[in-house]
Amino acid sequence: MGNVVSTFNHIDRTGPEYFRLFPPVLQTQNRHLLKGGPLAIYNAPFLIAFQGLFLQLVFWGIYAGLVGFSMKRMMDLHYLCLTFTVTFLLLSIHFLSDLELNSSKLIFFTQHVGIEYLIAVRVLLPSSFVRRWIGYIFFVVWLLMVGATCVIVSNHAVYFAIAMASLSDTLISVCGLVLIGRKLKQKKATQLTGHKLTVEAISGLGFLIHGLSALPNTVAVVLILKTQDPSYYFGMVWTAIAMAGLFSAGLQVPVAAMYFENISCCCRRRRQTLPGDVGWEESEHHKEMVTLERGKTDLGRGNDSETSEQSQMPRNHVYAAFHLPLGIVSSYPQR
Repeated sequence: MGNVVSTFNHIDRTGPEYFRLFPPVLQTQNRHLLKGGPLAIYNAPFLIAFQGLFLQLVFWGIYAGLVGFSMKRMMDLHYLCLTFTVTFLLLSIHFLSDLELNSSKLIFFTQHVGIEYLIAVRVLLPSSFVRRWIGYIFFVVWLLMVGATCVIVSNHAVYFAIAMASLSDTLISVCGLVLIGRKLKQKKATQLTGHKLTVEAISGLGFLIHGLSALPNTVAVVLILKTQDPSYYFGMVWTAIAMAGLFSAGLQVPVAAMYFENISCCCRRRRQTLPGDVGWEESEHHKEMVTLERGKTDLGRGNDSETSEQSQMPRNHVYAAFHLPLGIVSSYPQR
């Protein structure tokens, strides 16, 4: 987008090429429009605002649309981990298509930061709280995204974006530690629960690596903008971030595999709840209780059937020898 605007600004506004691309469709006597041409009605905030509108709606629309706009599925921890990895791919495409550090990069960072905030909410807050207030959580996060986009459009807000990214990197590091700690504290669990905790611990290690590698970026940007430090510091820091991001993305593969193994054709779920869902722990506990109750019921039915069978069997009348008359005892033939 920045390259396109730069190209338009260098077009000769008095030449025939300019009027071929931008015919004078507006009939006006405004001297500014007559002098500047059709592009005079636009400015940089206009382009940045519509770029922010386009990027935010496309990204969050795809994020919500892939799970059927279900808020519970949007807060699936495994789906959030997968989306977190996809933002690395989009970031690479965005940087390679336009190498300039402009507001477009800052707007994209708000999307990556928003996913990190959702991961922090999902991991650090109790599942019961997230499930109860999930609609308000998305509303607050969306207000933050809109507010951050407005600040970036108004004055580019480099330091605001730096502070927002630093907070999200800190939270994602803490989330990594929490997920690893859950696995280390595991004592007794079912096979599915143990597998879930293992893949989430691997994902948490990726979060920790990404968060710790991205935190020095704040210092590098501030030093470059406020001091006379060499500008290549920024490239050095982002090289480390890219390599750490590659490793972190690879650690999300087990979580992605666990997510997709329960989905058919990306729209139908094989399980009623996926292991990363907000209410998965409660549903698994409910299933275990139902299984236990069924086992008790079957055991009770087995005991009742054995008792009824024993009651239907003929009784063996056994008498002691001293209760029988002597003649009866002696009358039986000896074998």
